[in-house]
Amino acid sequence: MHFVLGPISSRDRDWMEQGCVESVWKTLSPDQRRETNRDQVLECVRTQVDRLRGSGGPPNAIIVGRTESGDPAGFVWVSINRSSFTCRREAIILMLFVQRPYRRKGLGGKLVKAAEDWARRKGVERIGLNVGVRNIPADTLYERLGYERLSTIRSKRL
Repeated sequence: MHFVLGPISSRDRDWMEQGCVESVWKTLSPDQRRETNRDQVLECVRTQVDRLRGSGGPPNAIIVGRTESGDPAGFVWVSINRSSFTCRREAIILMLFVQRPYRRKGLGGKLVKAAEDWARRKGVERIGLNVGVRNIPADTLYERLGYERLSTIRSKRL
């Protein structure tokens, strides 16, 4: 299947936010799901989108993969910040989402490579990401693309 990559358009925002919610919801533990709901996750996503995409936010890009007919099939959202370990500028993939019918067709890898290219053009030499422990397909993709595991985040209910 052939996909065309390009920048996000204003008509994609609702679709992108729903993709973020789906990705976040999938990574939450059963305990975390009982403590929240999809509407709360959506509100949190919208707040983050507004903050990061606003005029005072860090450099970032949302790259959308579209089918030949122009329908959005997936996106990657990449930003530049300072590493919490080294304080050096580095890129971070904030979100990678591919709609179910287009998974395992090469779009995820193509989007990640586009995020890497964007970061290189911005003069960044390192890129990172977080992946939920339950998201085995994404973790496998990142490993295949050369991403190494640096840390594990743990959570506990108090």
